Amino acid sequence: MDNLTAVPIPFYEYTSGSWSPASSKSAMQENVEFLRLVNYNIWFDELEQPARFNAVLAEIFALPDVDIVAIQESTPEFIAIARANPTMQRDWLLTDFHDAAHLSHLYSNFYGNSYLVRKRWAGRIQGWVREFPKSSLERYIVILDILQQNSTIVQSH
Repeated sequence: MDNLTAVPIPFYEYTSGSWSPASSKSAMQENVEFLRLVNYNIWFDELEQPARFNAVLAEIFALPDVDIVAIQESTPEFIAIARANPTMQRDWLLTDFHDAAHLSHLYSNFYGNSYLVRKRWAGRIQGWVREFPKSSLERYIVILDILQQNSTIVQSH
């Protein structure tokens, strides 16, 4: 993916008491035989959002052997709840499309797609966001490249 067609997405990790862009540590060396991906559409209504978002996170974290979680219709409120979750802080990386790099490309009321990725994948993933050029609904796709696996995951709503 070239920079003319998509904007890179940083992955954030929780270290030393705060969230910051994930380090560029070298990719894991073990051979990966499979990758488990789950997808959740979390938006329904503003009703009971904190309780629902916490329940979604608890359900995600209870799933065995999940490597990547694609979150559809993610909101800034969901990102804040995810960032405050101790399991998220300990075990996961997070994309956040409301960072400075994306605000100039996305609409201010945009709710979109995020990825939660196990920390063991740090250094082996890269993400991109791209607008659908012909979408009348201002749709975007989020692309996740898994390096050394020659795999790409594309998420949209």
